[in-house]
Formats: sequence, structure tokens, C-alpha cells
Amino acid sequence: NVFIQNTGGTLTDLVVSNSTFSNNGASTHAGDEFQIDLTTGGVAGSPTATVHVTNNTFSGNISTPANFTATGFAGSVDDGTLNVHIGDGTAGGLNTFDSNNSGITLTQTGSATLNFDVNNNTLTHNRAVGITANHFGTGTVTGFLRNNTVGIQGVQDSGVQIGSGFDIHDEAASGTMTVSITNNIIQSLGGDGNGADAIAITNGIGTQDSSSILNATVTNNTIRDILDFRGLTVLNSNTAGNSAINLLLQNNTFSNADGTGTVTTARIGGAPAGTDHVNVTQANAATLASDNGLTVSNVPGTTMRVDTNVFFNQAAPLLPSATP
Repeated sequence: NVFIQNTGGTLTDLVVSNSTFSNNGASTHAGDEFQIDLTTGGVAGSPTATVHVTNNTFSGNISTPANFTATGFAGSVDDGTLNVHIGDGTAGGLNTFDSNNSGITLTQTGSATLNFDVNNNTLTHNRAVGITANHFGTGTVTGFLRNNTVGIQGVQDSGVQIGSGFDIHDEAASGTMTVSITNNIIQSLGGDGNGADAIAITNGIGTQDSSSILNATVTNNTIRDILDFRGLTVLNSNTAGNSAINLLLQNNTFSNADGTGTVTTARIGGAPAGTDHVNVTQANAATLASDNGLTVSNVPGTTMRVDTNVFFNQAAPLLPSATP
């Protein structure tokens, strides 16, 4: 519905506020509600843009699983720097994302820089994912997901129908991704056998030889009623020994977040398929689990699976810098 492309200039501050972006759900091919794209090929110089998004509604009005619109808000950067603020942490700045295929998708490619702060938004009835942050290029991704609510407690499929609440995806050959995921509520995912994790954090490419470093701070989140799969998965699938996930994981609360007792509530590691390190601050697997209200075990239930590529007593990951 809105498409903004910057190929070389500076957009100092785009303010998107008090607006409604929607589709009627009748088309299987409707595009994003709002998209900003920074790319190469325009005037001389690298593009730069800063966006503030407050007090808006982005709605795709899904009518059936086959009829869906794309993303509520999509930000992508292939060249230059994109700074995205979605919500401002206040009730008056809250954005609502309802009945889209994906609520928010933020993507970095090439050598570009992506900075984001997604703070205090509501995401309901999305089909594929609530919020996705992608690191695909050799550049840098830095950002915050905080104080957001995915789903409605007690209402099946009101979070995400077939995918994850948050999907942090590092599929870059090199570069860094640094994220902080704090004080979110992710609930009511799946229930029809097709749902995925509440939070999925992955570092890996098909050749399994990435050298990308993913720093993830995951604290004080409430994860409940994840009906088809795990509450949390953190996986490094690389094998060349050059990549790492540096993880701070503590004080998260899980309830009914284990595929109704058919899987472990959380899995940390990636081995045996992936052998590159996942570095955690805790002294051992039992403490890592107990710091999140779980017990360490590979047995389904309210347990945490900790794989052999997890290394203990490591330094805390870097925190994101404030989003410009």
C-alpha cells in the first residue's frame, strides 16, 4: 500500500503516525502494508533513512490460510544505513499489527547496516511470523525487541498460526548481529499442528561455514501456550569453527510452552548437526535451565535440552547500541 525506496539520498526522519494501512483479504497476492527499501543503483552515495512509526494499525485481514496479505511493516536495506523505530515504549505510541502474513519483517543484505528498536507493539492473528529480523549480508544488524505482545492469552491461533512469534535469523557468511529481546509476552501460537517456536534464534548457512557472530540477550520474557513446538530454540548449525552465538539467557518464564508435552520447552545448541559454539554465561547446563525455570533433560515436558556445542562460563554477549 505504501512503498518508499531510497537509492542514494538522506531521509533524516520519516514519521508515520496515527494512520491505518489495510487490505480486505480478498486477494492472495496483496503486498506489504508499508515498505521502506534502501538499495544501490541510484544517485551517487549510500542511502540513509531513519523512520519513526507510532500509533498505527497495519491489518491484512486474513480470510483463510490461503488468502493472506504480506507484511504489516517491512524494512529492508541493501546499501547504506536504515534506522527503524516501531513504537516508542509508551501506550500512545503503540502500533497494532493484526491478520497479516507477517507482522514486522526487518532485513539486512549486502554490506549495509540495519538498526532497529521495536518497542511496545501488539501483534495478533498473524499467519507466518510475528516479528522477523534477518541478517543475510556481510554488514551489521543491531536492535531491540522489547515490551511487545504477540497473541491473546487463551485464544488459540491468535498469536501466529504456522510460524514463530520472533524469528532471529542469521544466514550471513560474515558480519555481526546483536539483538536484545526483553520483557515481551509471546502466547497462543499454533494448535493445529503447524505452529513453531515462540522465539527462534538461528545462526547458519547451507554450507555450514559462516563466520558470522550473533550476540543475543534474552531476558524477562513471558512465553506461554505454545501448542505445537518449543517455547525457545537457539541453534548454531555451522561446523567450520568460525561462527558463534553468544547468549545471555535468564529470568524467562515458560508455561504450557512444550507442544502440549511432546517436546522439550527449550533447546540450546544445535549439535550434532551443528558444532560451532553457543557460548553462555552459566557454569553448567543445570544452572542454565534453572535460571529460566526449567530442568535440564532431553525428555519432553518442562525441560531444556542442552547440546554438546554449548560452552559455559563465557562472557556475556555485547548489547546493542541505542538505535539512532
